[in-house]
Amino acid sequence: MDKPIYNFGILANGMYLYPWQKKVITHLLDTDMASCELFIIRKTEEKSSPKSALSKLLTPGLLFEQYKKAKLNTSIYRPLPFSLANEKTIFITPIQHGKFGEGFTEEDVERVKSVQLDFIIRFGFGILKGDILSAAKWGIWSFHHGDEQVLRGGPPGFWEIFKSHRKQGVILQRLTEKLDAGKIILKREYLVVPHSYKENVTKLLVESVDMPAQALRMISNSIVDPHSFEEVKTSAPIFKYPTNFQFLRFQWKVFMNRIRLKWKVLFKQENWILGYRTSPQEKYRYIAPKRGGEYYADPFVFVNNNKTYIVAEHYSYRTKKGSIVLIEPGMNQSTTLLEKNTHLAYPFIFHEGNEIYMLPEEAYTGKLHLYKWNGETKKFHLLQSILDLPAVDASLLKHEGKYYLFTGLKGQLTNEKLFIYYADKLEGPYLPHTSNPVKVSPEGSRMAGGFIIENNQLIRPSQCSVKYYGEKVVFQKIVQLSPTVYQEEFYSELKPMEYAPFKCGLHTYNKKDHFEVIDLKTMRSGFIALKAQI
Repeated sequence: MDKPIYNFGILANGMYLYPWQKKVITHLLDTDMASCELFIIRKTEEKSSPKSALSKLLTPGLLFEQYKKAKLNTSIYRPLPFSLANEKTIFITPIQHGKFGEGFTEEDVERVKSVQLDFIIRFGFGILKGDILSAAKWGIWSFHHGDEQVLRGGPPGFWEIFKSHRKQGVILQRLTEKLDAGKIILKREYLVVPHSYKENVTKLLVESVDMPAQALRMISNSIVDPHSFEEVKTSAPIFKYPTNFQFLRFQWKVFMNRIRLKWKVLFKQENWILGYRTSPQEKYRYIAPKRGGEYYADPFVFVNNNKTYIVAEHYSYRTKKGSIVLIEPGMNQSTTLLEKNTHLAYPFIFHEGNEIYMLPEEAYTGKLHLYKWNGETKKFHLLQSILDLPAVDASLLKHEGKYYLFTGLKGQLTNEKLFIYYADKLEGPYLPHTSNPVKVSPEGSRMAGGFIIENNQLIRPSQCSVKYYGEKVVFQKIVQLSPTVYQEEFYSELKPMEYAPFKCGLHTYNKKDHFEVIDLKTMRSGFIALKAQI
């Protein structure tokens, strides 16, 4: 069966696009379901008389404008000529619509309608009003690089740093007559990069380029209805370009954030320990390596021949890599199970019939390997590679006859993006979920352990890393799961605070029957931390 072809158009201010905008079009075309049929170009207006030198100096946003020219003049912000082989181009002079808006004449609206577009991507023009908003079947789609519930306006990624926010958002919305109150098509959340405005705004732009393509795949598979998108409801304040004084304060804040980051890298060191208990009534008992500059993390648990084992990552700051170790509770002695020239972590354990398997993280190899337990040798033996991708914290779930791999991907914001791959057999081949990435948020995307059945609910442990990495574990209830649909909702959370003095973080939780394992973070500071990293 052939895929449907959806026609789309582009609104632009000239025959050029920024590189990130070109990537949006490339992602759409790569779906093999989209065809760009129309470029709607704003007619170039005659330039007004140039401002005097004094007028320029008195411009309220002068410093920010000069900063953009000096620091953001990179390939991502340099407009480039752009055209496609078959698209039609029309030139439009917008007319004033209301006090701040602009619209199209009836004749121009009919010219657009005649192409019979499914949707239009807005990369230019101003605040659009009137009949042009419904000239395409699914309207005009526009990016808002910010969390509409927190702040509106612009510039993108600026006020989040200025206000010391931890998270920032991006929404793809269908425009309506109401200003800043369109209909949400997709929404994502990202961590703020507080020490660099350039990195922060680039992250917002580049990491959102696949959103229209993702929306199109979801529409094609009837996951979402393009006629019933949720309308934005917000009373968030509207921000404008910063004044010169605000920009100077902003620069000082960025500078101090950079100093704090340098201090943290040099004089702060994470130190994880394992905790386990055999029943909910017990207190946790703790396990840590005897040697300094090392830690245990990412614990999993399994039972073989009536004996309980913990499998975990053993990390060394001296070698800058982890290995996989086997620990017998009570004895607190570790045996190396798997060690390579590259970093190993997150040894996900699962059962299939009477067999026990392991999927350790080996992202640096670019593959995910399947290992099988041998009870006689007490070793995991390599079977095969099942995914040719740099999987991070991959966790397997068998659900309704299919195998689902929940994972991050190295190089793709592993603390913020969750991907799913599915197969009919354990060995694969694994195909990408239609809605990938199924979740984009630092609050509950990255896996934090094996799946749990509780109160007849399927629960997914996930990491929350908003304030810092490994802040707490958030449990998500899986509501729907298929090769095309994924839906979850908040279930509960587990914080490290009750485990004082180990209250700096917690990012893995696993259980087998009544046996529970966790990892807890402490921090080393000063020259002790620096020495351990040299």
